[in-house]
Amino acid sequence: TQSTWGPSGTAKNKHNMNDHALAILVGILSLVLLFPWLCFVFAPAFAIYLFCKGYSQRKSSVWRSLNGVENLFFNLSTPSRDQLMHGYIALESPLEFEDFRALIERMVEHQPKLKQRVKPSASFSHLHQFEQEDHFDISDHIHTMTVRHAGTQEDIKEAVGYIMSLPLPPHEALWQAWLLQNCDGGSGIVLRLHHAVCDGFSGNLLLLSLMTTKDGSSPLPTLVSSSSPRAVKKPNPVVSFFSSLFKYLVLPFYNLYLVAYNQTVSSFPSTMLKELMRRDHPAVDSDRKVVCWTTPMLLEDFKQIKNTFGVTINDVFLTIIGGSIRRVAAAAAEKNDIIPSEALCQIPVSVRRTLDVNAQIGNQVSGTCMILPLALEDPLQRLHMLSKEMSFWKRFPFYISFNYIFMHIFGAFPASWVRTMFGFYSDRALAILTNVPGPQKQMYVADIPVRAILAFGLESSNGGISVAMVSYQNHVVISVGGDEEYIGNTAGSQQQQLPQRIVEYIQDEFQQLLHAAAERQVEQAL
Repeated sequence: TQSTWGPSGTAKNKHNMNDHALAILVGILSLVLLFPWLCFVFAPAFAIYLFCKGYSQRKSSVWRSLNGVENLFFNLSTPSRDQLMHGYIALESPLEFEDFRALIERMVEHQPKLKQRVKPSASFSHLHQFEQEDHFDISDHIHTMTVRHAGTQEDIKEAVGYIMSLPLPPHEALWQAWLLQNCDGGSGIVLRLHHAVCDGFSGNLLLLSLMTTKDGSSPLPTLVSSSSPRAVKKPNPVVSFFSSLFKYLVLPFYNLYLVAYNQTVSSFPSTMLKELMRRDHPAVDSDRKVVCWTTPMLLEDFKQIKNTFGVTINDVFLTIIGGSIRRVAAAAAEKNDIIPSEALCQIPVSVRRTLDVNAQIGNQVSGTCMILPLALEDPLQRLHMLSKEMSFWKRFPFYISFNYIFMHIFGAFPASWVRTMFGFYSDRALAILTNVPGPQKQMYVADIPVRAILAFGLESSNGGISVAMVSYQNHVVISVGGDEEYIGNTAGSQQQQLPQRIVEYIQDEFQQLLHAAAERQVEQAL
């Protein structure tokens, strides 16, 4: 459930706070069982967090404190790591600025949170607050820009990268919308959202809210509730007991081991891998973002690979990303280099119980770490290994909830502490990977056909990249983004930048898997 504004929302938030407190308490008790001394650290933080959150909810019905996850992302914001997500809509023909403004005004009207700025906290609680802008003017948040030169795909990528590089004014609501003209004969819309305002799922809904189908209806998915009554087989009480024992006592300890392993042992190869991949791209003093994306690939081809080998589309996505990173590292390696055998990546995961498309935007996101096996040259071996790894975590979703609890706890800590603790983790991740399902029908913006939908998520720190896959109209596009400061500037040379090289290898890896699926189908037919 999402927080609502006004007196009716106060009681609702209080109920959610009690549920959330219970979840946090389970996580803390699990830690204390393993490390008793941690009770001196987490117990006071837990008490302060709940007190300050409850106090701020009672103090005013107009504004509220950020929850732990929102506070975490706001504290992680720095000039070099702004914690922004971006969505891009490519249109077939030009869009008038007046129509663009009307679309954004309608979006803001349904989301009051977009009229609120973040007021930094000066108290001991370190929990910032959302407050209404004194004189909200939507003109401060919408901008227009003409893509230079001929408006080719390369020119559009340069323009999108430039917009992604711009900081958001801290005294305003943390979002922007840009209208691009001269985009390959049409227009483009770039939506910029700070992660303290909403997570990727909510950002995707905002992007879709700008579109309609041919008959004018909304493309947003139908409300799906996990609480809907359905016939289920009564579980065996003995099996249920041991399953619960494993889930709530054994698995938290295993989670701690995995976090320690992923962020230390597995992270150092990822750190080495970053340096290796950037060897051909000397660092430059630049704040500019560099983005690139693939040409559309058929979703039916992804499904062919999925059905042939009994995996998921997300498994295929991870496999081709791992293969492309492996090839970039191998191409940059010299004679005596040791290429790391694995790469640590972060994957955001929504923890919503219901997919309520009419709810207010917010942050209900956790995450997990995934180790991509780079030592495996055979894409099929890599595919099956990743499929087994993902299947394991799907059977034990408590791992995701466990991480969600800690994101809330650390969100109540001072910003300097948060940046130090999470900087240790994110600095060692090579990439943040996101899979965004989109509408499969033709969409329209102000009666103009939508050509493509792209997403650009957060980037891991210190030279990491963001990789996002979006499906639309039975096609898939994978986008890659990074900081020019780390990946270098190759202007005026024949050398490709890192995102361009990764995109090129992504399409090659995909074709290899598609060819292997076709061969397997021929074998099965014989």
